[in-house]
Amino acid sequence: MRISDWTVIALCGALFVQVPASLSGAGSLYWRRLDAESGVPIGALALDAEGRELALGSDRGVWRGPWEGSLATRPRRQPLQGPVRDLAFGLDGSLWVAAADGLYELRRDAWPRRVDVGVGEGARDVRRISVSQGWAALATGAGVYVAGPDRRWRRFAAMPPGPASLVALHPEGDGQRLYACSGGSLWSASLGIGRAGASEVRRLAVPSGSVGLGEALDLFILPAASTATDASAQLHEAAAERGGHALGVVYRAALALYAPLAQRWEIWRPHWPAASVPHRYAHGLGRHWLATDRGLLVAPQLAGPWRRARPPLGGLATPALAGRPDALYAASVLGVFRGSAEVDGSSPSASGDPPIARLQQVVLAFQGLSPASGDALRAGAARRGWWPKLSVGLGYATEGSWSDDFDESIASGVSRYLHDREREREREYEIGVALAWDLGDAAFHPEEVDVSRELRALVQLRADVLDEVTQLYFERQRALAEAALLPEGDARVGALALRARELAARLDGWSGGWWSEQSR
Repeated sequence: MRISDWTVIALCGALFVQVPASLSGAGSLYWRRLDAESGVPIGALALDAEGRELALGSDRGVWRGPWEGSLATRPRRQPLQGPVRDLAFGLDGSLWVAAADGLYELRRDAWPRRVDVGVGEGARDVRRISVSQGWAALATGAGVYVAGPDRRWRRFAAMPPGPASLVALHPEGDGQRLYACSGGSLWSASLGIGRAGASEVRRLAVPSGSVGLGEALDLFILPAASTATDASAQLHEAAAERGGHALGVVYRAALALYAPLAQRWEIWRPHWPAASVPHRYAHGLGRHWLATDRGLLVAPQLAGPWRRARPPLGGLATPALAGRPDALYAASVLGVFRGSAEVDGSSPSASGDPPIARLQQVVLAFQGLSPASGDALRAGAARRGWWPKLSVGLGYATEGSWSDDFDESIASGVSRYLHDREREREREYEIGVALAWDLGDAAFHPEEVDVSRELRALVQLRADVLDEVTQLYFERQRALAEAALLPEGDARVGALALRARELAARLDGWSGGWWSEQSR
């Protein structure tokens, strides 16, 4: 491998992997991790029709919201019971959720609403959802259910009874073309307004020579423009007719493409790397992608060659995929990753963690060690010389005197007794306020020496805290990067993931819970 073939960019602990243009078909590819909630496995993904909103499904509920690299915009989590199997957006912004206990409809700023499409456990066993222009189809344990623009669910009785595993819808005139896997066979039907049943219901017979394909694992629709890079030019010409499209089928060891207008099949049996078993398909960034139990696969054409995607997803089991022309979203044991043709400048790190600079600011503020606190001490000491010494005095004095004078007089034989009494009291109050300035302290106050010692200790303590937090942060980044490079099933992956969670808990303690808030 030449150095010019592959490029790895590491900036501030963020790992971006650049895929060579010969494989990407549309420039270089970069992965960025999106965190919904630390340690939560994601099992289903869905993009709205305009690609502005992403939904993530797990056993803790559903997250939905914009995921364009802004950590300030946090998708809202809506709790549900049990794991989420599939997701699909409607035209009105509603989100259909296939949960373990049935079908739910999620609208913005509203609680999940359970929808009963039929009677019995089989009708509540929803396995796949497909939505197209106001229509919706479900694959359930009781067969296929369909809802038109009137939003009334009906069992699609035109297909054989029994469990259905896959469904796919594609616009056709004023209705829809329905594809379903039921009873071990592929079926095609035409849906229209006012027709709960269908016309042209027929079984799609896979051509001879396709023995051993087994059960279909996924269905996907390719517009005519998307089939231009496929190996079969004749198949593309048939699909490129007006309104043309192709139905793709994923098997355990094969890929099949069916052109409805030409009624022709093309089947490829590529060699999956490391005996992988594919289960989900997505088209994005001008390439074809397959989610397997042993990692994400990518190919420029359906015919191949299929290769492992570059780290971190090439060696990790990929439960779900969602693609659009300018991005690809993939779920793995390490979280959900977004692949794009250009580096997202707002991406703080490949792990989706907040940038180190922001973390350091939060930690210093929480610990009371921010530079502003030292500046306040220094400024206060400098201003102290201009403050006067304030003296306040309060005085009180009291003085009292009294006298008694006794006298006796006799006149004309009459005796008289005289008594003179005198009382005097004086009170004095005194209040004094004095302001004294020592102008020499204005030039340099003696306590500035003590402040200088305190600031030096504060700077050293701040450096120790930053050193500890920085080591924890980048040790976590290294653990995540090493885990991403290991093959699926390696015992070290679990140990590294546990180490990453331990480091996250320590960072949470340093930041007063701020770190965990960024992952909610």
